[in-house]
Amino acid sequence: MKSSVTNITKFYVWKFLEGFEFIYAIKIIYLVSIGITVSQLALFASITAVTSILFEIPTGFIADKFSRKLAISLGFLSQSLAFLVIAFVSNFYTLIPVAVLLGLGAAFISGSDVSLIFDELKTDRKGGDYLKVSSHGTSVKTVSGAIATFLGPLLFVVNHQLPFILTSIVYFVLALFVLTIKERKSSHEVQRVVRIFDGIKNVLQFKPILLIALIDALLLIFVNIFYNILYFPKITSLGFPILYLGVLDAINLILMTGMLTILPKLNFKKDKTAIVVYSLLAACVFIVFSNVYNLLPAVIFGVAFDLIWAARLHIIPTITNRFFASVDRAVSLSSISFVSKLGAALLLPITVAIFNISYWFTLVPLALVCLLLYKYPNYQKENNR
Repeated sequence: MKSSVTNITKFYVWKFLEGFEFIYAIKIIYLVSIGITVSQLALFASITAVTSILFEIPTGFIADKFSRKLAISLGFLSQSLAFLVIAFVSNFYTLIPVAVLLGLGAAFISGSDVSLIFDELKTDRKGGDYLKVSSHGTSVKTVSGAIATFLGPLLFVVNHQLPFILTSIVYFVLALFVLTIKERKSSHEVQRVVRIFDGIKNVLQFKPILLIALIDALLLIFVNIFYNILYFPKITSLGFPILYLGVLDAINLILMTGMLTILPKLNFKKDKTAIVVYSLLAACVFIVFSNVYNLLPAVIFGVAFDLIWAARLHIIPTITNRFFASVDRAVSLSSISFVSKLGAALLLPITVAIFNISYWFTLVPLALVCLLLYKYPNYQKENNR
């Protein structure tokens, strides 16, 4: 029990440090200010996604085969380097290494973080507490995130490079701190051999998992456009002052803290209900946001999308975790990300071009999401491996 308390406490410290990303509100604004165009931002997002896709399964295999905390540490180290490099980019070509480092960092962390914490709880027969622990961890992150996002634009006004350098330092410290966590796995599974393609086999084997991966691929189109291209440039073009972007995001993070606090009570008994509600809400709110051109509704629906997507990111692992054994959980979760990110990356350049004509074309991927949700089985899959 002592180990569990220590590791979960360290997890909360980890999330607190992770929240100190001073560049969230000003990253896109900064890139636009140095001459990066919207089409180049889309390509930047695509390179990041493709890099993450290429390394999803290999990094998940490394996490399961060797060490999940080492994989997470390497992920934060890669991101630390990316934040440092971006402070000194001068054109799109110097931005390419940043995209590669961010994609590699995301791949190392993806699946490894969920597996590390879920197995920590499962070893103590507390796997059912995952949603509560992960929600509380993100709530802690929002506290530091609110501070960082409030200070970020102010630091940006003082010196454009300062927020990026400070974020880089924080993530370097975080890469070292994660290594202090003691890894635990179920004793009856540690002798099993994990193979690099076991994750893909698991995704294809379980119909609910495959459908979730395909739904995520479509939803990631909305997510990539929202976070990497649309949100902050849109509301600033509608008259929102850049200086107060940090205040807006701080308010958003405060709302998210409240939402995550009650999220375990907002989960549904049936997996399908949870997936349907949080998937459709995310897609529909994005469509409304992208098609309004008054500042107040744009801000309201933008904040709502952020909150709904954050909730979905916590709900989905409570479903997918039950399908996988401890020995191959990281590579299996990474394989889900591989399938969904690959689909989104292939569709993103096309959809950006189409959405530039009219964002009402978002109804097409929404219709496909509805079709996949209809196909999702009504039964609740149980897996106690």
